[in-house]
Amino acid sequence: MARPRALVTGAAGFVGGHLIAHLAARGVEAAASRVRLPDRAGFARLLAETRPHAVIHLAAVSFLPAAERDPRAALATNVDGVRSVLEALGEADPGGSTRFILISSGHVYRPQNGQVLDEDSPVDPPTTYGRTKLAAEILSRIWCEAEPRRPLWVFRPFNHTGPRQPPIYAASSFARQAALIEAGRMAPVLETGDLEVRRDFSDVRDIVRAYAGAAVGEVPPGTYNLASGRSLSLGEVVERYRKLAKVAFEVRPRMEPDRAGEARDIRACAERIAGASGWRAEIPIETTLGDLLADWRERTAAGEAGP
Repeated sequence: MARPRALVTGAAGFVGGHLIAHLAARGVEAAASRVRLPDRAGFARLLAETRPHAVIHLAAVSFLPAAERDPRAALATNVDGVRSVLEALGEADPGGSTRFILISSGHVYRPQNGQVLDEDSPVDPPTTYGRTKLAAEILSRIWCEAEPRRPLWVFRPFNHTGPRQPPIYAASSFARQAALIEAGRMAPVLETGDLEVRRDFSDVRDIVRAYAGAAVGEVPPGTYNLASGRSLSLGEVVERYRKLAKVAFEVRPRMEPDRAGEARDIRACAERIAGASGWRAEIPIETTLGDLLADWRERTAAGEAGP
């Protein structure tokens, strides 16, 4: 039997790197898309070259403030990029046998504080990023329903972190600062956003395990939340770094006006995928944050963490 093949868009990013490594470890022949979307013709040629069993579409403008600053760029990447991939799939595989795995986001919901979000919760995203991801979902469903044999997976991951995450995200920013403070390259003051905000954090290595499961047929087609089922405040994340850090530091919170309208407490239910395939978030947050700090220590020692 031929080895399964997966073509991954957005493979150069944080999640993509973990996904490529996980697929390879599972014996899946993983190819990273080198086409800049929305280049439909280029992607069609790549599909013809690689002939994948599954396309995992990760490529996106995924940082919320960036999408708000440039909504047209977010629309071009997050919606037009999906359209070009689907059109290319239709050309290269008109029979619909190639699996299409769309990585959407938990931001398609409009969360209320304290509400546990499941896949039946109302989708009414309050952000540009969330709206583009919901549009991508709708487009994908319409397209795949027009090709009855095209199986579709839609994953809605909530916050996930881990080694190699860019420091524009809170947990990684805290770990980078702690590593720089330890190295004496930064004053012992860790700057944060609003520490009362609570988010549902998972480890990126658990998240990519779900994507790979879809690619190899362990997860049936459908729409799935990916989450731990518990929320953690950013203040609790900082306190874990206090315990892990080799030196003491002061914490200096600051408000972020451009994110003031976001829900304070977000938590999701991932029982649908657990029931369908047995997937659950397994890596404890203590392990995730420890690995993230260890990664930033290595990058700091190598001069890669900046000033």
